[in-house]
Amino acid sequence: MDPLQSNEDITNYVQKCLESYKKMCERDAALWEYIQFDFLGRDVIFWGKCDAKVRMAFRIFLTQNGIYVKPLPQGNGRVATQIATWLSIPEYHVWSLDEINYWCAHGGLRNSQ
Repeated sequence: MDPLQSNEDITNYVQKCLESYKKMCERDAALWEYIQFDFLGRDVIFWGKCDAKVRMAFRIFLTQNGIYVKPLPQGNGRVATQIATWLSIPEYHVWSLDEINYWCAHGGLRNSQ
């Protein structure tokens, strides 16, 4: 996927990937491998072109299925920046107890182990 493609093309790509991940029922490190294959190297410009609702759905899906997406200071960070930052890390992040507690308090954990 060329980051210079249209917003619509990028949004459709992210939606199709998200639908595929949901059907696979993978989570945690296994899901991380698929996501890395599809999105490694995608920067904030790429994620900024994706529709805001799709970006948010993607971030929610990640956290609910064990992929850590660090909230930016005071929760004021752009979702595009959050996703781009955390998907640029090449290894699966093992959650700390503080991270688990934060996302549990904010409704972000569901399926992770």
